[in-house]
Amino acid sequence: MAFFSDALMDRFLKALRDSGDTVALKAVLTPYNRAWRLDRLYRELKAEAAAMQGGKRP
Repeated sequence: MAFFSDALMDRFLKALRDSGDTVALKAVLTPYNRAWRLDRLYRELKAEAAAMQGGKRP
């Protein structure tokens, strides 16, 4: 979704809301993380989510 147009992102988010689904882990593509492998991105997102919820790093 990093390269979705604004209109496409709006449609996607509306469909997600309308369906009642949620996305637990979210990321923004940055120059820092753009070369990460999926497993690294997943670990970082899980750690960030735990920190935001007051938990500990997995």
